[in-house]
Amino acid sequence: MSKAISVKNESVAVLPGPRVISSLVMAALAAFLGMIAFQLLKRVIDPNMTLWESNALTVVFATVVATVGTYFGISIYRRLYWKLVEETAARQRDEIALRKMEMIVERGPSVTFEIWAVNGWKVTFVSKNVQKMFKYTQDDFISGRVVLGNIVHPEDLPRVNEEFRRYRKERVEDFKQEFRVITGDGVTAWIKSSIIAEYDHESDKLLRFYGILIDTTARKTAEEALCQARDELEVRVEERTAELARANEELSLEISERNLAEEALLASEKRYRTLVEGINLGLSMVDAQYTIVMTNGAQGKMFNLPVKDLIGRKCFQVYQKRDEVCPGCPGVTAMATGRPQTTEMDAFRHTGRRFPVRLHTFPVTDTLGQTTGFIGVLEDISDRKMAEQAARDMEERNRLIIESAPIGIRIAREGQYVYANPALVKMFGYATNDELVGRPVELSYIPEDREMFRQRQLDRLVGKPIPPSYEVMGLKKNGGRFDLVIWSSHIAYEGRPATLSFVVDASLEKSLKNKLAQAQKMEAIGTLAGGIAHDFNNILMPILGYAEMTMDYLPDGSKGKNNLGGILKAARRAKELVGQILTLSRQAETARHPLQVQLIIKEALKLIRASIPTTIEIRQSISHTCRPVMADPTQIHQIIMNLCTNAYHAMVEDGGILAVSLSETDLAPGDLISNLDIPEGKYLRLSVSDTGHGIGPEIRDRIFEPYFTTKGQGEGTGLGLAIVHGIVQNFGGYINVYSELGTGTTFNIFLPLAEIEDAPTDSSLLEPLPLGNERILLVDDEEQIVLMMRQMLEGLGYSVTACFGSLEALETFWATPQEIDLVITDQTMPNMTGGELAQMILEVRPDLPIILCTGFSEVLDEEGAKAMGVREYLMKPLEKRKVAQTIRRVLDEEKSAG
Repeated sequence: MSKAISVKNESVAVLPGPRVISSLVMAALAAFLGMIAFQLLKRVIDPNMTLWESNALTVVFATVVATVGTYFGISIYRRLYWKLVEETAARQRDEIALRKMEMIVERGPSVTFEIWAVNGWKVTFVSKNVQKMFKYTQDDFISGRVVLGNIVHPEDLPRVNEEFRRYRKERVEDFKQEFRVITGDGVTAWIKSSIIAEYDHESDKLLRFYGILIDTTARKTAEEALCQARDELEVRVEERTAELARANEELSLEISERNLAEEALLASEKRYRTLVEGINLGLSMVDAQYTIVMTNGAQGKMFNLPVKDLIGRKCFQVYQKRDEVCPGCPGVTAMATGRPQTTEMDAFRHTGRRFPVRLHTFPVTDTLGQTTGFIGVLEDISDRKMAEQAARDMEERNRLIIESAPIGIRIAREGQYVYANPALVKMFGYATNDELVGRPVELSYIPEDREMFRQRQLDRLVGKPIPPSYEVMGLKKNGGRFDLVIWSSHIAYEGRPATLSFVVDASLEKSLKNKLAQAQKMEAIGTLAGGIAHDFNNILMPILGYAEMTMDYLPDGSKGKNNLGGILKAARRAKELVGQILTLSRQAETARHPLQVQLIIKEALKLIRASIPTTIEIRQSISHTCRPVMADPTQIHQIIMNLCTNAYHAMVEDGGILAVSLSETDLAPGDLISNLDIPEGKYLRLSVSDTGHGIGPEIRDRIFEPYFTTKGQGEGTGLGLAIVHGIVQNFGGYINVYSELGTGTTFNIFLPLAEIEDAPTDSSLLEPLPLGNERILLVDDEEQIVLMMRQMLEGLGYSVTACFGSLEALETFWATPQEIDLVITDQTMPNMTGGELAQMILEVRPDLPIILCTGFSEVLDEEGAKAMGVREYLMKPLEKRKVAQTIRRVLDEEKSAG
């Protein structure tokens, strides 16, 4: 009878035929051996004895030998036979395990593959369901006729290649990619890949990579792939069964084939197990009783449990912490309907922490078509959920940013508003967004700019390039006009073409640009003025010096002395003109002290009243209680005279009213002075206005430019308002103008108040010139100045050594450094400046007093000169009394210090 050996619910039948035949063979062999033993015994006893003549003892001996031989032959056969049965059972168990592993891979929703980089990127393995997913056969990929990179969608290929290169460069061993492919039948499908890369640890080169590809566009394709894999596996099982039956007929051949099959089985099992374990998705097989019979490492990692602790437990206990089947379980639905199911739900880790997952379930059936369980593919979607929440948060932040933005933002479609943020609504003077939505955008611009806007719209429609930004004049709800700068770009809004624009009120920016341009012009004029002042002072200095010295030799009342007095007067006026030029450039420091401005204004108005016709009425509103400001009286007088003269010229034909007012004002942070950025504080406000023809807007921004004038030839120089502007800025004040054509003009000047201080009385003019007999080293590169100064100093009693340059002076000093009591040097000289000369002299004699003279210097001012050791800093042109007093004071201070 047959004997059956159970192998995991399957059996292997052992037929009786081979056993009976083998027993007969062994019996025959034993009989043959008995006969041989009998003949040997007979020949020993009696060589002539025949078989029939043998005695009973011989027959018994032969029978015993045959029986023993038969017993041992049958025992050896039984051992060999049962060893074969056990090996066959073990092989069948391995093959069943292999079939189960193949069922998981081939019936899963993903394509598994293996590619060796060291073999020319050859595909060494790809699962059979690749044909269902890509419409190409397994052999197409393995033979190289189809390359995965060639079927990636052209729009996704650069990104996929770039990501892959980055992963290789960073030596990432586990990564995912998602992209589109074009299948063999021309259909575009989305593919999600999960790849594991294997590197050579010694050379750090990529050896191979393997992973899975999941079709995320059609779950039906995965189901069909699983069904096809099941049929293929059943065919393979039948083929293997037939092979085993034939193998039983030829034992030696079967053993050889078995060894080869076992090696292939181990390799295949290892490959499939590596692929399953390498998948980053949780993969498990659950039977009809909801018991987990197989799972992978990714599943265990997802739930913080070892794989061995998952197998044998109920799925709802592990994943949901429940004691019964979950309501609406997709696995139950998949087994009931025979169709794959997909759902998103929350799962619980071993620690009890909840996390979101996406579960794909696929029914599993046996060979009879009966549902035996389901395969579950679990994806942790925590990152995706967080990204979705982050996107929602970002959308909310963007909304808040747009709603709170200080600039206007609008969306327009077909030339009409579809959205306007609060800043834009407020900018145009409306109350709500509803007042703008649906309104033509061009109505927000003045009529003169609407044609330009319409042309931009037309150019955009026909595809012409248009600048991203443009400037227009906006029109408020109340009719007010203001400057706008707009940046626009083409977008899709609610699925339709639209225009996104950022709108900025540029009125303040335009005003600041005009002020910057004015400041740059004044800076250029200042640079020019500095150069003029330097040369002009060098010209004036000999005139003043020689005139003063010559007058000392002429008797009082003589015609020559009177003529020289006229020369001195003209030279001093020229000196004052140079001072005005430097004031215009804000490069000259004027002598400022606390000053009662109202007294000077009244004196100036008396002069003006006597010089203008009676058709012009002068109205005064001068406060007597105004506190003083830090100013120079001459320059305050210049301000009044220039402004009143301009007002007179504006009313010279028809007459009018010249109004001058002076008062204190306290500017608070909320006060707004047109076109001025004035800090808060206490100011003296001087206003000069007229009722003349006014100033047009086209020239209003140019009136403070030097040499700009609207007067005719010979009627003005154009320096009046420029000088006023320079003086006011030099006093730390502010000036603005308001004017309308046909109405008149008003100039407002704001000067900061100062504390009252008593000004000292200068009695030095009544004293005789101080004299001396010390030795002075005089240095200047202007020959006339050197000759004049030497004569002046020698007239005051000093011994003078004159040098026509800094290098000559330095050699003279080095020759006799101890014989010089004082050095007087010019600042601006070739080769070496006066400041550099002073430094080199002071290195040798730190105690030697030095007086530095200059007509103008941007490099070295008085503070810097005294910081390096210079005792006095004098501005050219120098007058005799100033020179004599300064020299004597410096020398006397040196003697008292010594």
